[in-house]
Amino acid sequence: MTDNYKDEVKPYWLKEALLSSERLGGASVNITNTISDIEIYEDLFKPYLTGRVAFVDFNKVVESINLGGDEKIKFTINKPGSDYDIVRTFYLDSLIKSAKGNEATESYFFHMVEDIEYEGNTVNINKFYEGKPSTIISNILKEYTGSDLTSIDITKESSEPLKVIIPNLDPIDSISWLRKKAITAQGMPYFLYASLGPANRIYFNDLGTILSRPSINIEKSFKAWQSGTQEEGTSSGNFQIVSSKVERPISLYDLIMNACVGASHQFYDTVNGKEKVVDLNIEESLETLDKTGILSKAQRDYIYPKNSTINDEQLSSLKSTKRFTYPSNRPYEQGFTTKSSFAEFTDRESYTKKVVGSALLSFLQKNKMTVTVPGTNFIKGDDAYTVGNVATFKFLNNTGEQTEDIPLDRKKSGDYLITNCIHIFKPENYYITMEISKLQHYLGDELS
Repeated sequence: MTDNYKDEVKPYWLKEALLSSERLGGASVNITNTISDIEIYEDLFKPYLTGRVAFVDFNKVVESINLGGDEKIKFTINKPGSDYDIVRTFYLDSLIKSAKGNEATESYFFHMVEDIEYEGNTVNINKFYEGKPSTIISNILKEYTGSDLTSIDITKESSEPLKVIIPNLDPIDSISWLRKKAITAQGMPYFLYASLGPANRIYFNDLGTILSRPSINIEKSFKAWQSGTQEEGTSSGNFQIVSSKVERPISLYDLIMNACVGASHQFYDTVNGKEKVVDLNIEESLETLDKTGILSKAQRDYIYPKNSTINDEQLSSLKSTKRFTYPSNRPYEQGFTTKSSFAEFTDRESYTKKVVGSALLSFLQKNKMTVTVPGTNFIKGDDAYTVGNVATFKFLNNTGEQTEDIPLDRKKSGDYLITNCIHIFKPENYYITMEISKLQHYLGDELS
């Protein structure tokens, strides 16, 4: 990857890649021109990045450093025209493979993990905290990683104050564990994730807020046909879907078995001998979200097939599965308190929110797809533009022709939540492979 960025317009510029290790006294080696491929992974459920890197060792760098798993690479990447550099540091935690080219060169392929996760793995937290999940998560990030917690609207968190001892976990495992307790007034679960944007920033957003926001490409949809996808005069104007595929989505059968369609969830308080029962009806839950404005008004057909019946009974009203949960018995309570332990809520409504939120997360796996698109539309350096956002994708009906006059496929087309992605940087190209999901389809001819 050369740096003749100013001589020709490229989708990105690898300004610098520095290989270093504290074991070597902090000295670094510039390997920018030896790198052939970089892949950086984002996941909606991981507050850190991972990836892979390949480079050709011309000058016996690997031999001289004697790579042992504590080396790190600091990447500086820039998008043409952007005022922001993307700077990320990864540890080369394992060698995937090496291949001999000729007598003078050898190619190396390493897996890498972001420094916040690698270094955090050396820290053990066994400490008492209290407050809302977002407050505790923010405190842990500042104390142990130096990162900030960023949210679109933190005021939507309606989680009860919490009393908890972090049970011998590292910082990343601790905040990931606490995320499961966070919830909104509508029962929307929270995500905790990192993105290839500003450094030292962890995002904390709920499903409802994410789905309610406008598509990030609302004015220029990604399209699965050739015409009309390239804006003249700019390499960043390509909105063509390069490839797409659907692979093993979760089935309705599995969702029924996993208590996500119609089920009875029973929470038993072992201290007071009281039981709280929550009956889940996914169809009613989706209708409630629709009325509150969380779901799209344009996409009115739920992923769950409405009015499904078995033996003349509504499928979603059948208590096909029973789940039992035994919350903690308040080991930290001294006298009267409104704070709950980690697995406990103080009222039935809160348990209901937890059940609905878990079911919605499972339903996101029912209609997922993998697409590959040009990456320059998603890399600016000033914010998160991939995971945790909604993007618009359009697909034609299967007619054999490829023109914009063909009706769109209403099942495949629409607004999707980006749940994970791989940034693929090659010497001359930059693509992103995304996994995308949605809870709704378009009805009839609504999509044009």
